[in-house]
Amino acid sequence: MSEQTVVGQRQSNFELLRILMMCTIPVYHLMVYNGVYFSPYNENVGLGLFFSALTIAGDYAYIALSAYFLLDTKGRPVIYKFLSFGAIVLTLYAIKMAVLRGLYGYQEGNYFLEDFLVKGSWWFVYGYLALLLVYPVLNRVIFSVSVKKLRGICIGLGILFTVNGIFGNVWLGNDFLAFVFTYFYLGYQKRTGFQRLLWMRGDKKWLALFVGICYIGTVAVSWYMKLPGVMEDALACEIIRRLLGKYCIIQFFMGIALFMIFRQIKMKSSRAVNALAKSTVFVFLLHETVLGVFWHFDKINGLLRFFPHLQFIVWTAVYLLACFLVGLIVQKMYAICLEPCYDKVIRRICAWKIVGELEKKYRKLEAKH
Repeated sequence: MSEQTVVGQRQSNFELLRILMMCTIPVYHLMVYNGVYFSPYNENVGLGLFFSALTIAGDYAYIALSAYFLLDTKGRPVIYKFLSFGAIVLTLYAIKMAVLRGLYGYQEGNYFLEDFLVKGSWWFVYGYLALLLVYPVLNRVIFSVSVKKLRGICIGLGILFTVNGIFGNVWLGNDFLAFVFTYFYLGYQKRTGFQRLLWMRGDKKWLALFVGICYIGTVAVSWYMKLPGVMEDALACEIIRRLLGKYCIIQFFMGIALFMIFRQIKMKSSRAVNALAKSTVFVFLLHETVLGVFWHFDKINGLLRFFPHLQFIVWTAVYLLACFLVGLIVQKMYAICLEPCYDKVIRRICAWKIVGELEKKYRKLEAKH
């Protein structure tokens, strides 16, 4: 596959990756908020892990996708892209706030509701917004240093990333570190032609074997630790938080491997796949809103772990389908009603002299590599 991409053309192999990984992310939060594997043992622990153990790897596959295209981006307005994505974020946050506060009351400040409004999947947004402002600087470093030095930078960032995973230091700065680590590692892969991942050749069959072993191993180990009598439940949950956590180095390399696999897949352009993939960012940012609605009407109100297997699977599927349906509807409404208005405002902002000067500085950075 050519390293260069046609501007505006969506590659269906990557779009399929977005869709498949988005099927795990809402389910992961469904498992977390319902205590399926962060509570004492229940009969749905195994199924919950099986459905969502690829979630954080999916996050890193998404970041890798962003890095892959931003590494090739030249001559496109940085501020325009940043403001365009920011407009989506602000709009969906307003929807999220209105729906959840409308359901639970505007005076209620309990932890449960605030968790939906402030935390959750939005960690990705803040890191990505920051990345959109600094990627030309990162590109300058990646393409100006030697491959040996770039490898050293990746090792250093990887050590910091791994330490964060061990100690569970979850905060915005470390989220951005995760983005920068992924970005530099993709830059290193690009400089070396995506030939190897760790000790393996970059062939998709070896990468698929690696992902499969890591996935099965994660599910098996986590499930075993949750079995009654194996260890204290609090300790088991802490270990699982590390194994399935967003700073887990295993999850990181699984995500990179998934990206590299789909990069090698040759697939004809599919309108259906591309259209559905456009909604994934809306699914990502609104699925917890859907979860709050389900919870409010007692559909899966913290009892999912006690459901019979069939009912557990059905409700998980219904919730996932509802998330995609909401994402598709909101994405279409946004594209028709709001995006044209935002675009006019953003173009006017980009016409300001101070923005123009900043864009010139970005262009100078790009011209140096």
